[in-house]
Amino acid sequence: MKNGLICTVTVFLGLIGGISHSQTSSNANSPSPGTAFRDCANCPEMVVIPKGSFTMGSKDVPREGPEHLVTIAYMFAAGKHEVTFDEWDACIKDGGCNGYSPADAGWGRGRRPVINVSWDDAHSYVAWLGSRTGKKYRLLSESEWEYITRAGTTTTYWWGNDLGTGQANCRNCGSRWDKNQTAPVGSFAPNQFGICDTVGNVTEWVEDRWNSNYDGAAADGRAREIGDTRRVVFRGGSWFNEDRFQRAAFRNGDAPTVRSTKIGFRVATSILAPTRPGVVETRENLPALLTEGALVTSPGSTSAQSPKPNPTTTRQDIGMVSNAQASGQPVSEAQVLVASNPSKADGWLRLGIAYRSAKAFDEAIRAFGQALRLDGANAQTWYELGVTYHEQGDKDKARGVFQEIRNRNQELGSRYFQEFLLPR
Repeated sequence: MKNGLICTVTVFLGLIGGISHSQTSSNANSPSPGTAFRDCANCPEMVVIPKGSFTMGSKDVPREGPEHLVTIAYMFAAGKHEVTFDEWDACIKDGGCNGYSPADAGWGRGRRPVINVSWDDAHSYVAWLGSRTGKKYRLLSESEWEYITRAGTTTTYWWGNDLGTGQANCRNCGSRWDKNQTAPVGSFAPNQFGICDTVGNVTEWVEDRWNSNYDGAAADGRAREIGDTRRVVFRGGSWFNEDRFQRAAFRNGDAPTVRSTKIGFRVATSILAPTRPGVVETRENLPALLTEGALVTSPGSTSAQSPKPNPTTTRQDIGMVSNAQASGQPVSEAQVLVASNPSKADGWLRLGIAYRSAKAFDEAIRAFGQALRLDGANAQTWYELGVTYHEQGDKDKARGVFQEIRNRNQELGSRYFQEFLLPR
């Protein structure tokens, strides 16, 4: 592949089950993987990323292990390119980004990736982007970053195990920018997801706090918000680094205030349009369910599938059972029940109801999640989870649960919507 090949808007994506041809769209109302769009004239170009699973990390470097399966059970959109000076400068002109104008090191601005921006600076940009578009923009999580970088591959780089020549901009990549400066974004071919420059050009800030390895990491795409308070994660190598820093598994971190000519960032946003009738699947509602086992994923599958709630269960049946189970049963009694048979879903369900009665909503959600891990087809547990989110005041997550039920039982789910989510 020749140096300088432009990362075009129209790309072919090698997806599981066939080849999907992406199209440029002015919005993401009916998104499909590979769709490219902008939310405003000066906003970053975004590409819709498919759901899927991948093995994250490597066996060779302690900080990159242990290898573990991550399932991205929601579609999201990632920046096709790293955020550019043009896009950053638009933020400044609109009164955002704290008025900070980073230096370009004499290399030029325009379509080159913005540099000399810290993790904190990147957050000021996504905050402005959110206010400008009315959508929730953010940094990628570490696992999302590796997912879009691997783009369905298991090799060292998305094109294979050998660095080759002219595939990227790094110390020994064989480009005209090597070891000297950044390249304009899109100077190299996109990967299988239609994303450019995940190898080289600039290292990219991601959302996660630094942890020394993946022990305890979530398997659902979420960022790790607990970790070293003095360091955050960056991923990928830069124009200055040699090939070992360009591997898909490479990770490192630094203080959130650090600014460097080698570091930039890429943005992400959730896909809020239904991906199938009646269901809104975004990182904001699904991971809470995935983490606690509310959705069941088979290793190696390309998407998460949740078992269907019992179609014969009625709203009235659920209400009566719920009230009977919750009545007079304190948390301590429910804990004893769980301890006596931790593999029985009913005990976890009762514990969740008891916790909710005590207004311990986070504990209730975890208990319902465990119940769903043991019996994911139980409509009552789905119902109790939705009610708990509603009582907690998180109507978006409640809506996500009830929409999941409605997709599998239109009548049942619609009743929940009418009772809990429609204006009175």
